[in-house]
Amino acid sequence: MRFAKLFSAFLLGLVVACSDRGPTSPQAAPSAARSESIAAEEGHRRPATRALAARGGTPPALQGVWGGNDIGLTVTVSGSSVEYDCAAGSIDAPLVPDAAGRFDLPGTTWFTPPVLFIGWQPDKRPARYSGVVLGNTMTLTVTRLEDNQIARFQLIRRAIPRLLRCL
Repeated sequence: MRFAKLFSAFLLGLVVACSDRGPTSPQAAPSAARSESIAAEEGHRRPATRALAARGGTPPALQGVWGGNDIGLTVTVSGSSVEYDCAAGSIDAPLVPDAAGRFDLPGTTWFTPPVLFIGWQPDKRPARYSGVVLGNTMTLTVTRLEDNQIARFQLIRRAIPRLLRCL
């Protein structure tokens, strides 16, 4: 009997959660089907749904894994993580290119030993990540700021990174 009550409460919660009316929505809100029929009668079309980046965040079209020779880049809304053959890094800001596809962002790099011991902490060094995004291709230049060492990479969106781990 107790199971039946719990199951009923679960189903009621599921129905309320999946309905188009939430606890803070107005009671007089028309249903989605009614809204569409009203728009059709008035000759209006709904605009196409688009994915938008969070305010100040990386656009969804750039988010995800980018791969290339000796590098892997994982881009998120708020920044990126980088894996190299024998090192790693981070881009500490959203990757938002300008109208020409260019970007220039702060970040860090650090050496990654082949074996990570308990308590190991990376020795992070400041870096600059700049480049150009054209469609599904990215040219990335990484500049280590302490000695101005520069490395250039070509990355492809959704490509598997080709990394050779250090031994």
